[in-house]
Order: sequence, then structure tokens, then C-alpha cells
Amino acid sequence: MRITSTSCLVGLCLSLSLSSLSAQTGVTTLYAGGNSLNSPGSVMFDATVLNPDGLVVTSFDINCENTRNGPIGSVFQIDIYITALGGTYVGNEGNPAVWTKVAEGTGVSGAISTPTPVDTSDFFLPQGRFGMAINFVIPTGALGTAFAYTNGTGLNQSYADANLQLDLGSSGSGIFSPTVYTPRVFNGTVYYEAGTNAAYGPYGTGCDGGAPQGVPVLRPSVANPRPVLGAIWEQDLTNLSATPGLGIMVFGLSTQTWGPWQLPLDLGMFGMPGCLTYLPPDASVFFVHLGGSHTYLTGFPNNQAFAGLALGTQAVMLDAAATNAVGATVTNLCAGRVGN
Repeated sequence: MRITSTSCLVGLCLSLSLSSLSAQTGVTTLYAGGNSLNSPGSVMFDATVLNPDGLVVTSFDINCENTRNGPIGSVFQIDIYITALGGTYVGNEGNPAVWTKVAEGTGVSGAISTPTPVDTSDFFLPQGRFGMAINFVIPTGALGTAFAYTNGTGLNQSYADANLQLDLGSSGSGIFSPTVYTPRVFNGTVYYEAGTNAAYGPYGTGCDGGAPQGVPVLRPSVANPRPVLGAIWEQDLTNLSATPGLGIMVFGLSTQTWGPWQLPLDLGMFGMPGCLTYLPPDASVFFVHLGGSHTYLTGFPNNQAFAGLALGTQAVMLDAAATNAVGATVTNLCAGRVGN
């Protein structure tokens, strides 16, 4: 059964001053080629967001190698996966459990050593490091293409601007295959927008606290998934206890530190060992759920002074079936940006 609850963060928002914001730009590696990956396959690297307000990744350029599958003009798809905040591709190339698909897009292959643009679905990355995987897929019935990259030398594997750093990398046959080639340097550009468009998405992992139903899940809703100024924003909680109970929605303005502690922080000192918090509790709101699932509503003022505000959410669910000292489960992190 689903009910909704509503909170307004006007007081929290009014206490903030926003940093200066820039327009869409990107970090480019190189287009030297020299090696290639037959589709399907993946290239992986670490992406570290340096901007404290986070970034919205909007699209990619890649380097197509058009002799192994389809020629120039062939249609292909890329799927984008990331690890949890603080994760890395290193050692996780063959471990699908640590990766979450966040975006996809379709492109038409251009000439080798030139940028082939792929407009993917947008996704938000808060400040911090993530492993990123670009999986190349030939759609059913299409010729597809192959994907050029460059062998790493130790001198050609790091690229950055003031907002985003890329540390490369490896490649693998198939997706999250045990066959890994390293070091390999993704050829292309990661484009991002550090402005004021609203975006939100799930990151990290929750914990079940010993409760039999498992880990509660926090996700943006399908109907109103982004925190847009002057509108209602919805977050869905699922896999809750079937028994009605209380939850605490925690809002945080950082994914880096909570007082003297680095984030994410194991909550063992608070009686919830194995549960991670990704946020400082800058604001917390109690809510009631009627069992199973719940939709949490939040409203923001229609005030452009708040456009670009970086925000994270994570819920603590009080659950009598949980076996830790608090009797609670914890969701994954959701994070994004308030905007237009």
C-alpha cells in the first residue's frame, strides 16, 4: 500500500549560498587509436567529480574503428554504468554486482580518429570518485562498429579540468567479462553540464539491518523524478516492512564529510554496523508509511536563487524486525541538483 508525505526545505535552502556555475563542457582524452575493441565490449576508467555542486553528464564522443564490423555510418549503442560513490573500476572489471546502469544512447559511427557523438540520457554525479564503464552494443539487426582506444603508457592516462578528472583505464571483451586488457585509454570526451538543470539519481548501497525483507530501496519516481523549482518532487521507497511504521528522510548538502568524519561512514558507532551513511544530516524529517512502499514528496520554492543546489537524500527505516541495536534499515543514497 502506498501513501505520500510532503516536506518543504525552504528554511534549509535559504541558509545556503551557491557557488558559481558554468555551462556544458567536457573532458577529452585523445584520439590516437592504435588498438580496438570488437563489440560487444567495455572500456572502464575512474571519473572523479571535483565540483562540490556535482555535475550532470549529458553525452559522450567516442572513437570508432570501422573495419571490424560495420563501416562508417553504422548505428551502435552505448550503455553507461557506474559504481557506488567512492568506488573504482580497478579490480571490478569482471564484477557486475558493483555496477549500476545509469544511461544509454545511440550513435552513428564517424571516421576513425575523429569524434563520433553519442547523446545519452542525462545522469547526475555528486562530488567524489566513481568507476565508469562504457559498454558498446550492436543493436539487433544493425551492423554496428568497433571502438578504438589507446594502450596506456603511464603518461597518457589522466585528463582533467577544474570540474572533472578521468583516470584511465582498462577494456574487456563482453560486459564485465573476466577477460581484461590493461592499461587501456578510452578515446573520446565526457560532456557535462555544471549549470542549473534539475537532475537526480540513485547511488551507493543500503543495508537490511538484519530485517528479513532485505534492503529498502530509494529511487526517484517515474512521474516527478527531478527536484524542479516550483514543482512537486517524488521519491519512491520500496521493499519496506509490510508492517506500518516510521521512517526518517535525511537531506544532506555534501557527500564528502560529516563533521570530523569522511563519507561514506559506517554507522557501527551508532549501533548499525555495516550500514553506510553517504550524507551529513543537515535536515531530517519523520514520516509514516503504511507498509510495503511509500512515496515521499518534497516541494521547493520557485526561486532561481536555489537553481543549482546540490542535494542528497537517504532514508532510515525503523523496523522492529531489524536485529541491530537501533532496530533500523537504511536505504541507498539518492543525489542530484535542484533546478529548472
